[in-house]
Amino acid sequence: MFKALLPALLCLVFPWLGWAQGPACKVRGNPLVAPLTPEKLKTFLDRNKRIQDPSDLICCLPEEYRSRYVVVHSSHALQNGVPETPRVILFSTKANSVENFDMAITITDKVHGHNNVEMMMNEREKGVADLYDIDFDKSKHRLSEANPQKCLGCHSPNTKAVATTGVKPVFENAPWPSFVGGSRFLSSGSASQKYLQGVEKTALDAVSTLPRYACLKPQTMDQATDALVTFDGIAEAMTRRRIAKLIQETEDYRKFQPLIVGAHFGCLGSDVKVTKHGLDAFDSQISKWVPEGQLRQIFSSDRSLDPKMRTVTDFQAHSNEFVQRQIDGELAVRHGRSQMKDSTKESVLTYPSRSMAEFSNDNLAQIRTWRQAQSSHSPLLRNLNGYSDTAKLYARYIADTEYREEAGFGPTPMARFIFESRGISTLAWNRDMAGGYGTSSHNDISELLLASETDPYWKEILALIKASRNTSPDGGGDPNAKKVACERLQTRSVQNLGGSPQRLLTPKSGVE
Repeated sequence: MFKALLPALLCLVFPWLGWAQGPACKVRGNPLVAPLTPEKLKTFLDRNKRIQDPSDLICCLPEEYRSRYVVVHSSHALQNGVPETPRVILFSTKANSVENFDMAITITDKVHGHNNVEMMMNEREKGVADLYDIDFDKSKHRLSEANPQKCLGCHSPNTKAVATTGVKPVFENAPWPSFVGGSRFLSSGSASQKYLQGVEKTALDAVSTLPRYACLKPQTMDQATDALVTFDGIAEAMTRRRIAKLIQETEDYRKFQPLIVGAHFGCLGSDVKVTKHGLDAFDSQISKWVPEGQLRQIFSSDRSLDPKMRTVTDFQAHSNEFVQRQIDGELAVRHGRSQMKDSTKESVLTYPSRSMAEFSNDNLAQIRTWRQAQSSHSPLLRNLNGYSDTAKLYARYIADTEYREEAGFGPTPMARFIFESRGISTLAWNRDMAGGYGTSSHNDISELLLASETDPYWKEILALIKASRNTSPDGGGDPNAKKVACERLQTRSVQNLGGSPQRLLTPKSGVE
């Protein structure tokens, strides 16, 4: 009898041994091999009727998927996750690049979406990502067509753009308060970090004990954190690729391309905070890129700004309201989560919320004070005398972007200004489902230029940009490469935008 119990006892002492000897794929002699594709999975499911639930399929995945995954302890997607039954995202790459990424596969247990396996396929040849869903309801597995409508509400606000740009990954930015490993990036020893560490331990323990996840290799906290950072890199790379396609589809892109590339390359100055140095740099540069007489006609729209950002007064009050909205929203989410009765029948509120990265029960007052102290915009924004109308509008775009940072992960203030002040919405550019903005999505310009590599001019610009970024023994790239690139882009921008204002906004027209 002792011999019969020995394997179970060893598994309790050495969890990794349980993974090695635990449940196996029900299909013999027909294993799935990487790289995976929807077609491969469909063929596999059609031929093997013994695969009747998500657990069966997961056990048949290649080992690289089962040993590398991200644990979502608080998911409010169609496929939910709570600390006791987290959502898991399995993926194959060991390098955080789109080139090495094939597919992400997600499962959950005992909550909404537990009968489904969701997938995001990286169509590398097309340069887009597509979504698929396998429904195991009543033991009948059905693979959906690409990009089912129920998924696009979150993964693509503009369904018309899906064919061109693909879907977007919905993946929050650091410090990732809804993911195991995210607490590592909070202030060491803070109340928020201590709270989230308990939540993460609950989720990681659930993955190592629940039958649904028995075929996954148990993770240490370090491994979970490494996987989180890697997957975040993949999500950001996919976002850069997608945004580049969206930019290239905008009105008069080729005419404005030198300005767009120059702005993203930093030729017009920094765009993260409203500071005198940054605003001075922008105000002195913008008229060198766009003929001064046309600036007000081209960059004049404030329709996408919060109404309270359309004047140069009362910014401090708006900042205080922003802080209070975050705090009120955090408390409301916690209360809503505590009232949930049956998480299998309705979507679970995120627990904790995005704001939990900073908020905890014992420091809300301190956070309110800290946030208000960080409102560095207010003094300068109240007195913009001496700046051009274009610079004043740009300053308001910077402030407005920061005050919307809780809503998503999207374009930089400079990108917002260049497009939205011309009446072109950037709401669909973020990688979160809320729409809105964040200040940390710095788009890789090389993505914008790849389509122009056959043009000698743009090929040279791309080479200069790469040269400016190449690491040399002294710790930097070619100091002259950026200067030369900016000068050439500036010259081309003036050439492109030298026509009359009436012609500037004619679709697909002008000098290229």
